[in-house]
Amino acid sequence: MEERVLYCKRCRKRTIHRREGSRFVYRCTECNSPTSGTGLVLITIHIPATLLEELDKLIEAGRLPNRSEAIRYALRQFIIEEKKGMEGEIEFISG
Repeated sequence: MEERVLYCKRCRKRTIHRREGSRFVYRCTECNSPTSGTGLVLITIHIPATLLEELDKLIEAGRLPNRSEAIRYALRQFIIEEKKGMEGEIEFISG
């Protein structure tokens, strides 16, 4: 049985997950919560329609591949800038 260490949104920590059959769905060994094998966590946000329109224009222009990657990029940049102000040093942020 294949196992991976993934982030569990119910446990709110990285735990061992076991793969369910041949599907790409893993279950947390601590709480039995399902997750995808990508290590990504699904979130839902509400943003103004005008902001979404501007984001879509950037995607259509080829600046970024899709909305998810655009938001991940913006979030990484925000965290980097915030850490600069807090510590004066930047840790590399992956993801």
